[in-house]
Amino acid sequence: MNSVFFKPFFPVLPVLLVCACVRIPDPVAKFCLEHARTEPEWRIEDAAKWIVHATRGGEHAVPNEFAARRWLETEWATLGPPPPDEPLWVPLTPDGRIGRLNLRPYQTQGGDLDALHAAFIAGAETFDADSRRFLRAWRSFGR
Repeated sequence: MNSVFFKPFFPVLPVLLVCACVRIPDPVAKFCLEHARTEPEWRIEDAAKWIVHATRGGEHAVPNEFAARRWLETEWATLGPPPPDEPLWVPLTPDGRIGRLNLRPYQTQGGDLDALHAAFIAGAETFDADSRRFLRAWRSFGR
């Protein structure tokens, strides 16, 4: 090939290189980081848990329906009163579709254990828990 052919593309090359190197932050990682900045006691373990829940759902906690029920019953029986500022729902994704239901305010507000169990199982069964989403978010969080 003739180098004359490539000459018109030389001014565009630096722009293409920069665009190839720029990484768009993962939305879950970005949302997690925004929340972390508001929590003075936030640790890396909290970020890992957040990103696992946001990208993998509750499937990790549901080896089977019976075990999930037993775990929920144990948690339910040991709950104390919620702190005054504990929210019922904490969104884990920017769109709020995935989040964490805090059990203490749920119980205090008259939440039903059977309904909670049914929702937990249904959510774990229907959630698209793609491990690549977790890896993308975790790697993005680490940048």
